[in-house]
Amino acid sequence: MILQTPFDETLADVSPDGKWLIYQSTETGAFEVYAMPFPGGGGKRQISTAGGLDPIWRRDGREIFYRSGTFQMMAVSVTDRNGTLEIGQPQVLFGGLPQESGMFAPAPDGQRFLVSENAATSQIARGLTLVANWTALKRTR
Repeated sequence: MILQTPFDETLADVSPDGKWLIYQSTETGAFEVYAMPFPGGGGKRQISTAGGLDPIWRRDGREIFYRSGTFQMMAVSVTDRNGTLEIGQPQVLFGGLPQESGMFAPAPDGQRFLVSENAATSQIARGLTLVANWTALKRTR
């Protein structure tokens, strides 16, 4: 058990270098994103400033992504300076995330995102086509 508080703390993600843990907590009364040293704990820092859900690290550990309380995709630059996490200002990457999604996956470089949408609440019916073994299709043409 890393955290033992009366708050709801969930969806933790360890940094790629294994030195930091990010998570969402209701400590302020609403979900916000926090970071703390890992595995030792202590010295937590608040990352989000206006609500934060579903935090995840960029693969190189230089940014943290999360959904804001107003369903915008946010990014915060972070730098580990001798065991101290320097945190940039949260930046809006894009808005219009579906309220019911809760699931997203950034590309390794953080330049593209895969965002899920709940089909039951979607206003537009969309299809998904999966092409398996597409390299074999290319050779037969």
